Amino acid sequence: MARALHSKAKIDDLVDRIAGSVDTYDLKLRLFNGITFFSAIATAVVFFNDLLQNRGFQYWLYSSTLTLFFAVCYLLGRRGKAGRRLYATLIFVYLVTAAYVWFFVGGFFGPFLIYIMVVAILIAFLLDGGRRLFATAAMLAMVATLAFIQIEYPGLVRIRTERVIRVIDYAIRLLLASGFSVVLLTTISRSYSKEHEKVELVNRGLSALNVNKDKFVSIIAHDLRNPISGISTITRSMLERIQDLSEEEAKQYLEVAVNAADRTANLLENLLLWARSESGNIPFEPVPILLSAQADNTIELLGQAAQQKSISIANTIPSSLIASADENMLSLIFRNLITNAIKFTEEGGHIEIGAVAERGGFLSVYVKDDGIG
Repeated sequence: MARALHSKAKIDDLVDRIAGSVDTYDLKLRLFNGITFFSAIATAVVFFNDLLQNRGFQYWLYSSTLTLFFAVCYLLGRRGKAGRRLYATLIFVYLVTAAYVWFFVGGFFGPFLIYIMVVAILIAFLLDGGRRLFATAAMLAMVATLAFIQIEYPGLVRIRTERVIRVIDYAIRLLLASGFSVVLLTTISRSYSKEHEKVELVNRGLSALNVNKDKFVSIIAHDLRNPISGISTITRSMLERIQDLSEEEAKQYLEVAVNAADRTANLLENLLLWARSESGNIPFEPVPILLSAQADNTIELLGQAAQQKSISIANTIPSSLIASADENMLSLIFRNLITNAIKFTEEGGHIEIGAVAERGGFLSVYVKDDGIG
């Protein structure tokens, strides 16, 4: 089992070296790179075979030109510069080459079918929409035409009879078929696995977002209920007694309502800040902060919740104590700690907020209550 996994890893590594890493190239480009790489090797073998067999300038020129073309395509693909035009050009060259080998290397009994197989793969993976339909129609039309010619005029097809040349032709066919098959299957398999991993990662992220969303909605419903209820109570009481209130009393009611609305707005801002911190979208910007004033702001914000349980909150942080911290994050921390303290403290209890100097210029801030836990 371990040996099989090791062999598979070697094959994957070899394909990555040839076609490009699955992390860097998409499926189309990796397939393009793999096919052009093996095509360059195959046509280079054909070129040297033509030289050894002294087959003539026409064959040398064609095989060398193809080798150079496939090598350039491969280099462009590895540099990420391949696109729809180059894809279409490659398919066209393969169709012309298929017709060439059909005529000079045995018709349908030569390597023609291998080239048509490669063309079909290229059309299926590299082209989209109308281009794919057009290329497929062109390929089928060419195959039908050549089949008709071979049946009606078999003398036009040059069938190779030399034993050595036929062995080389078979070897080239085997090289093309094996190389294309390995690259194709491995490329598709690895690309599928990579896309599956991306989908799983997105699904996990969406699940975490759903959890945070539910938590956020729950916190909003809990934390905003009391301030909004307080504003509603104040304004309703003012409305019911509007005829009996003096100007000074009405002003006092309005001041209480405005303060409650301000505290609610600050609370909502802190809730939104918390949501940003949960999603990792909040920047860290430390500035000098008066810790005592920051704690007082939070106490005022949560004062109504503490008053409803007759809980006293004492801020023992020295008024002149300055710390370097992110103001938004510090406000969020104070709010969370004091909210929890109010929640778990019995009616009539006491909460203390303080700070202790530590070594290295650090401060430890604490929120102490006499509740459970």
